[in-house]
Amino acid sequence: MDQIVCTAAPLSPIFRFWSPVFNGHFFTISESEKDNIVANLSRDWSYEGVAYHAYPILAPSTVPLYRFWSNRYRGHFFTISESEKDYIVANLSRDWSYEGIAYYVYRDASAGGTPVYRFWSNRYKHHFFTMDEAEKNNIIATLSADWSYEGIAYYVPSARAASPSGALPTDTSVGVDEGATAKPCVVSTSDAVAKGSAAPVGSVAGAEDVLFPLSVSGGQVTATVSDMASGAEAEVIAVSGGSVAVSGVELGRKYRLEVSIEDPAGTAPQVVHASAFERRADAPDGLGDSARARADAGTGVGNPSERIVAPALDGTLTLKLWSAARGVVETREGVVGGETVEFAIPDWNCWHWIGGWREADDALVFSLWLRHELEAE
Repeated sequence: MDQIVCTAAPLSPIFRFWSPVFNGHFFTISESEKDNIVANLSRDWSYEGVAYHAYPILAPSTVPLYRFWSNRYRGHFFTISESEKDYIVANLSRDWSYEGIAYYVYRDASAGGTPVYRFWSNRYKHHFFTMDEAEKNNIIATLSADWSYEGIAYYVPSARAASPSGALPTDTSVGVDEGATAKPCVVSTSDAVAKGSAAPVGSVAGAEDVLFPLSVSGGQVTATVSDMASGAEAEVIAVSGGSVAVSGVELGRKYRLEVSIEDPAGTAPQVVHASAFERRADAPDGLGDSARARADAGTGVGNPSERIVAPALDGTLTLKLWSAARGVVETREGVVGGETVEFAIPDWNCWHWIGGWREADDALVFSLWLRHELEAE
């Protein structure tokens, strides 16, 4: 699977919990998941703080860390081994449910990372992970009857590469001026794009259309869009040419689309489709469970298309559409600055990312995260 590697990816904190009930630890990169556990599951899980930092998206020298959950053993399991992941999915799915990619880590010490050690307990049917050398040595010395040491599971960025707030490591691979600090892969909506600019910049000005093809019949079709944060009254969107076109989409806002059919008899309109969509410049807390991705909404509303305007740079660009469920799904080369490009989004309930590279020097100059989420049926 072709994958996008972001050369200036942001580091995110990994939160750790301990359960005296289940005798196991849990790690998550998701701020919202952490807050939910603290607020609602504190009887079973005690928050222990930030364990280490990792990457929410693929970065140089990193690999996916796969996550499983067991209802039987009431615990999570993590592995970077593709073969181990595939074996569990194929042979142990009764006990372990695959939850997708947790985040991205290093496979070995070549990137200068710190090891995370792995233990297994036949008694508790759990794995235990720690990057604390003293904790590892204490378990080996005093708790070996319950915990068997299995070696190094993976590596994470060293403490000097990440501040407690999740700051970025210095990374000059994107052509940062001497003495400057590399910026994350984000899109700028205000800075002017200048030739030779040091950090990834771009613009989504004019990239305001999201298209939803329709295949519904039987009566008059009505579509409305509302801003989910403001609670403003839904705006009726014109339906023409068998599609709904939403304009004025802003970064950082989440919108709700509702499509209804009113039959000729004049009965109350029937809602046939409801979904939420958003665009954001910064990477999400986590990429979620890619297994939830759906290729078809099954509601009479087809997969959306996103129109973006390439940043106005000298020379041409390469644009790639990446899916958390599929990897790279489409590549456009030779895109001229200011050109409007339309990408068909292949999956619902899945994060997508559009990245753009200047072909002259392979510098990342455009970045945009997208998600279309179906409401529960």
